[in-house]
Amino acid sequence: MFRVTSLYRDEPMPEDESAAAKQATLPDIAPKQPADQVDITKVNPSQTSSNQQPVGSADAPIGTPSGSLVASVTSKSDVTTPFPPTSSDSSPSGHRDSGTSGAKGSNLSMVSGSPGSPHVPGGTGPLGLSSGVWAVIGVVGLLFAAIFWANLWRLWLKTNLIDGTAEWAHATLVPVIGLYYVYLHLDEIKAQPISPLLGLSSNRPRWLGALGTILVGLFAWQIVPQLGSLGESFGSEFVVMGIGLIGLGILALVLDWGLATLLGGLLLSAYGIWPGQNDYVKDVGMVVALFGAVLTMCGWGVMRIVYFPILFLICALPWPGLFYSKLALPLQELASLIGVGVINVLGVDAMKEGTTIWISFPPGSGKDPMPIGVAEACAGLKSLMTFITMGAAIAYLSNRVLWQKLLIVASAIPIAIGCNIFRVAMMGYFTGIGRPEVLSGFTHGIAGLVFLMVPGMALLLGMVWVLDKLVIEEADEEPLVLKKGQS
Repeated sequence: MFRVTSLYRDEPMPEDESAAAKQATLPDIAPKQPADQVDITKVNPSQTSSNQQPVGSADAPIGTPSGSLVASVTSKSDVTTPFPPTSSDSSPSGHRDSGTSGAKGSNLSMVSGSPGSPHVPGGTGPLGLSSGVWAVIGVVGLLFAAIFWANLWRLWLKTNLIDGTAEWAHATLVPVIGLYYVYLHLDEIKAQPISPLLGLSSNRPRWLGALGTILVGLFAWQIVPQLGSLGESFGSEFVVMGIGLIGLGILALVLDWGLATLLGGLLLSAYGIWPGQNDYVKDVGMVVALFGAVLTMCGWGVMRIVYFPILFLICALPWPGLFYSKLALPLQELASLIGVGVINVLGVDAMKEGTTIWISFPPGSGKDPMPIGVAEACAGLKSLMTFITMGAAIAYLSNRVLWQKLLIVASAIPIAIGCNIFRVAMMGYFTGIGRPEVLSGFTHGIAGLVFLMVPGMALLLGMVWVLDKLVIEEADEEPLVLKKGQS
């Protein structure tokens, strides 16, 4: 027997339709249309939900995008299917073509929008992937490790938790967080079409993106170096970046974005070896090459999901010394300037001289003023990357829209700078009240943790809480489903 189901949302089925539903039987419907076609009804846009997915049972809630066509008659299997899922698997009359009616294929088509493209094949191997997929991952991984072995080994020696640099200890967690992100989105990745970018397609977005990249490169090369102090401090870096962007745009015009980013990353890494002789440039080139390799083999469908764990690797790359020094000086000035103000407000006399804070003791104490130098290590740059890493992990491991994720990551920058200023001020205050031990040794490390990391983490989580309270997503109400025999 066929079952008639109303898909109208939040309203009962009209009486005339309800009566027709109760009387509908197989002999009444079969002579009017073939078995592989169903009658379709235009759904009122105001009565449907735009974020519900089709389900396989007539007893389950069903929602479709506004103005879409849905089946109002279901078969014995109680399967209702939205029509048309894509233009390529529907006939001109609006009915599903019988050759593409397989459940698995139609589901993938609806997710990817490209039913003709292959998908990541499933299997019985680890994480539900086939042995062929794991073989490809293994070969590409070994080839990547062989090319960039020197980079990977140097990064391990500098950032490992055993004997690496303490300021970059968070770097070892970055790839772990990225892999966990991939694990959480594995089903979504497997549903995407595999569309390798081999330079065989030509479309408007590709050309516009390439031209836009060239224009940005020209701006960075010719305009930014002329912009006062910014140009004086980082003019040479912007020139190199601008020339690189111009080259990337030209490669994208010729080879498409996949091969362009892959080749561009390899060339950037080679430039870091010579003539650049810059480890950071070599490491950034490695990340760009990884981005290009995935984009070339899988296409934009997969890249729209895995772009975060790839770009997130930038947070694990230690900054070059020259860039660090140029950026640290203005942060030292800012920390000492605001820190002196906070110390004075708290009742301790302090004055600023360059990047040094002089703490004055009460008259009669017999103590001379004590200097507290805000060195490069106290500028807050190392903690800045730590906070950006934490902010990105919090943002992208939660189910949020893109603008909220970007806002959380961006908020980590002022939070890191503000907490570092607070730490400097507290060091000066405790020194002024007779506790100078906070300036050195184990107590100094504990004070840095208490005055920097604890309030910083609290502010990041507070930012998340504010977004949760200000942005409220209304839950969709369950649609009314009437079946034969109900009124």
